[in-house]
Amino acid sequence: MVYLLTYNPDFNPIEMWWADLKRQLRRIAPAPLRARPGR
Repeated sequence: MVYLLTYNPDFNPIEMWWADLKRQLRRIAPAPLRARPGR
């Protein structure tokens, strides 16, 4: 028997998929209006 922690996202592939999706969305998302120069 192998002991696993009660929650470990490294062993849950969907958690890794969501993390990658969020990273990609942050990269392509527009900057907030207050952070844009000239406003």
